[in-house]
Amino acid sequence: MRALLLAEDDIDVVGVCEDGRTAARACIEQDADVLVVDARLLGAQLQRQAAGIRTRHPGFRVVSLHEGGQPLSGVPADEACSDARVSTTASFAVLVGTVRGALRSAGTPQRLTAREVEVVVLLARALTNRQIAHRLGIAPGTVKRHVSNVMGKLGAVSRLDVVNRMR
Repeated sequence: MRALLLAEDDIDVVGVCEDGRTAARACIEQDADVLVVDARLLGAQLQRQAAGIRTRHPGFRVVSLHEGGQPLSGVPADEACSDARVSTTASFAVLVGTVRGALRSAGTPQRLTAREVEVVVLLARALTNRQIAHRLGIAPGTVKRHVSNVMGKLGAVSRLDVVNRMR
């Protein structure tokens, strides 16, 4: 993964660590913007350390990697320090997109419109664009545009990621 990430022009890898404490220390020493971490390392100590890093570096983001068989919606919210989640079986493009999305979301948050919030509420109920359109009395293409806008504002990479970020 390190070599693949290093091949990206806009991503630098400042370290590869075996445990959360070492990772947090490397993030502080190297002034990292994003920590990509195995979800199994997201214990209470790393969460506290991530919160401490955010105090000094508000744009700091955490992307957690979850086992491929583990449904992302079933991931406990204990990982409050995790800004984005990606499956270990996801493609490299999805991982890079998630890292970039986490970086984009580090900027000033953009407010969602009232209609976008309505769409997100219905997304959380696992409705399709067509079902959302019917409930809101708008065209499915308009729903698609709202979903796309929300994903951009939140730096989300999927509909599920939108819902997770809004929790």
